Amino acid sequence: MEFNKEFLEDFELAANDHGEPHWLVDGRVEALNEFNELDYPQSKKINWDLLEINEPKWHKSNRQLIPDCENNGNIQIIQLGQKVIVNNLTDDLEEAGVVITDIFTAFRQHPRLIQKSFMNKVINSDEDKFTAFHAAMLNAGIFVYIPKGIQVDQTIEIHVLKDDTLNLPLITHVLVVAEGDSSVNIVEEITDKGSNKNIFNGFTEVLARMNAKIDFKILNKLSGDGEVFLKDKAYLGKGATVNWEENLLNDSKTYASFENNLFGADSKVKTTLNVKSPNNKEFNINVVKHGNNVSSEFDKNFDA
Repeated sequence: MEFNKEFLEDFELAANDHGEPHWLVDGRVEALNEFNELDYPQSKKINWDLLEINEPKWHKSNRQLIPDCENNGNIQIIQLGQKVIVNNLTDDLEEAGVVITDIFTAFRQHPRLIQKSFMNKVINSDEDKFTAFHAAMLNAGIFVYIPKGIQVDQTIEIHVLKDDTLNLPLITHVLVVAEGDSSVNIVEEITDKGSNKNIFNGFTEVLARMNAKIDFKILNKLSGDGEVFLKDKAYLGKGATVNWEENLLNDSKTYASFENNLFGADSKVKTTLNVKSPNNKEFNINVVKHGNNVSSEFDKNFDA
């Protein structure tokens, strides 16, 4: 698929009109070129042609769709469609340097924290056609930054609601950067409302620096028929620990890639995979061990 000059100009103009920094716009255009040159991962169940390249578009969702969330004392962030509309990060954590925000806000306001990490250290846009698509077409997401030595005692709840009242795919990205000797517990819940058959393309990048500890639980409760394309990956520094709990509770066709790079010595990762309706889901599970004395565990429970 070749993109003509007019399309590329309109594509770049749409990203610029969205107020994106030049480095991000340049990255989108570069990903388009990579999309032309790369291949999709092999799959027997997924129709990759559903990942369509168009000009980036943004639409506001009806705030009446906001899910009810129990006031349980946790830090809560709610992404309704493409926008973050609730964020109750506490003042003391904000003063300590913790950042939890919409990913496009982070691109504009925190480039020093995000530019070198976003699709550069953990997942790269040029891995395959799938990653290039995501980098080019990103339209939503959340950025979490935990400074060195900060222990976040409260659970961070991320609620992502795919707005299927609109005819618009959700291409969303969660990036977590935990600096050395920090710790955080994150629970992400993904749901939907509406009847349109939109795809869901969700990437999660976790960058755990030296001796950082991250517990990350993801509950995919999408109820619609739109196909689901996932890629979750962690990069672990020396002595870092990441515990994943992946819960695929959706009924729709799903491609999911779960990957970990144990780069630093003495790093540890554990992945627990709970799957409903496994027959229409396809998985890529990969662990790369670079460091010495690293540890990797994997447990699965199908028809959870």
